[in-house]
Amino acid sequence: MLQPNDLGLIMRPNIENKQWNGTVDLQAVVMPPDNLSQESLQELIFIMHGLVACFNLMNTDEKFAQIVNDELVRMAEAGELVAIDSHDMPDNVIQLDQWTKTKGNA
Repeated sequence: MLQPNDLGLIMRPNIENKQWNGTVDLQAVVMPPDNLSQESLQELIFIMHGLVACFNLMNTDEKFAQIVNDELVRMAEAGELVAIDSHDMPDNVIQLDQWTKTKGNA
């Protein structure tokens, strides 16, 4: 569940003819700040935009994409990524972590 001060990136798969076409759209979600100053919130939004820039580079720079892939493999082998099994979740319960896809808009 998103909470005050949370910022997130929504990765929405593009679906054509009931199948994913291999592309996604990114959207930012910014929850109302609870105890963040406007300056701190803007800094966090800047960091989030940095993640969007990294995503863009993964799609446009082969060397950068390989660096990201290598890091993902390292993290997976080290057990740093939490696996999400959507088959174990009831339809009305959503568990979130840093890699969870969510719905919403900012």
